[in-house]
Amino acid sequence: MRFVLEGILKFNRDIEFLEHVLPEIVAKEVNMDIFRRGLRRNQEGARLSHWRASGLNLFVTIEGGDNLRAHEAFVIFKNYLIEKLGKEHNVNVTSFIIRNYDIYLRPSLMSRGKIDLKYPGVKDIRFKNNEIMVRLQDISSDQIEDRFVEKILKGLEEKFTGQAS
Repeated sequence: MRFVLEGILKFNRDIEFLEHVLPEIVAKEVNMDIFRRGLRRNQEGARLSHWRASGLNLFVTIEGGDNLRAHEAFVIFKNYLIEKLGKEHNVNVTSFIIRNYDIYLRPSLMSRGKIDLKYPGVKDIRFKNNEIMVRLQDISSDQIEDRFVEKILKGLEEKFTGQAS
């Protein structure tokens, strides 16, 4: 599986100063250390691929895989920023949301018809090149913490397991 997340972290203070320090933090700490913890050398972690600070908001794009899914990396990154920025700059994350979350999977059994998932937040499901793309939108911090994405993934897995029998 492959995951691409676009999220927003909202802070209690203006964080545009991060535009200057974030490239080094991302390169040296987040992508090379924080998103690799607990993984073997040959396993791929998540990657913070794009960011933009604007006022109180930090817009991020995180790409992940089977070893560290993007929504899990998003929470790890949020907690890391709370710890790092809270100590150094008295800045705190007040809320966070996933705007768009694309989940790509290649099931062993491909559906012939339409897959219909009855979950809030599922905006689109597409088939292309033996791959399914599920797009989630506007996933709240409460839904993230309640493992909402895992429930959707389990629902997808059950759909395909059910077709195999």
